Amino acid sequence: MAFADVAFWTVQRFGADQSRKYKDQIKDRVRLLAAGHLTGRSCRDLIAPNLRADMRLIRAGRHAIIYIETARMIIILDVVHLSADLTARLTDPGPLD
Repeated sequence: MAFADVAFWTVQRFGADQSRKYKDQIKDRVRLLAAGHLTGRSCRDLIAPNLRADMRLIRAGRHAIIYIETARMIIILDVVHLSADLTARLTDPGPLD
């Protein structure tokens, strides 16, 4: 689910205040990650051993930010609510290269 979809769904389900809170939590974590102040954990270790070796997860409130880090950038692959089936969601994330 795209970031905008998360915000829209949350507004519909829980209201604008909660949506803003989630959005701010996610954006703050992404900023800290991009600045090198945070490091996520391996999705292989946390979720399933068959996932990409470079796929990482960092929490933002009730969401997981799934990303890979290259020498030049951080690529956000997905933002997933922690109640989702992360194994199913991440097993086939589509083309990453």
